[in-house]
Amino acid sequence: MLRTFSPVFTEPSYRTFRLLMTGWILSVRHRYVTDLIVSSDSVGNGHFSDYDRFFSQAVWDIDHLWKLLAQLIVNSLVGADATKVFSLPICVRLYRNQHGIPKGNSKRKTKPTAAQMRAASKQAKQAAVAKGKAAQNAKTKNKPDPKTHKTRPELIAQIMTMVAGGL
Repeated sequence: MLRTFSPVFTEPSYRTFRLLMTGWILSVRHRYVTDLIVSSDSVGNGHFSDYDRFFSQAVWDIDHLWKLLAQLIVNSLVGADATKVFSLPICVRLYRNQHGIPKGNSKRKTKPTAAQMRAASKQAKQAAVAKGKAAQNAKTKNKPDPKTHKTRPELIAQIMTMVAGGL
C-alpha cells in the first residue's frame, strides 16, 4: 500500500516516509516522531533530527499525496458502490498570519521585580544578545512574503478548486 505514495517523494524522502509509516503502524504508545523511529527499529539509520526534518524540509508534494490518498480511500472503501457515504479529511493547508507570528497573549501577566531584574548576570545578558541576533536572522529568513500571503478564505478556495477538479 505504501508503494502507492512513492511518486510523491524523492528516493531518500520515500525511505524516510516508509520508516515513519512502519513505526506509525507498529507503535503501541504515542505516535511522536521519536516513538515512530523506535517502533520501526530505525534507531541506527541516521540521526533523529533527520526524521524530524522530513516534515519541514524533505522534498515531497503534499497535494499529490492527498490526491493519491483520496483515490486509495475511494477505491478501497467505496469502490463501485457509490451508495456509501464517508466524510474524511483529504486535503489541508497550513495557515500563517501575515506577520508569521502566532496569535495569542504573549505578554507577561506580572512585571518582574527590581531584584529579579538585577539578578541577571553579564553572561546571561550576552547570551540574550546572541539569541536575539539568531532570532532576528531566523525571522528574516522564515518571514512569509506579503506578496504571496494567503488568507484563510483564499486557502479554502484553493482546496475546493483542487478537489472539484478531481484533486
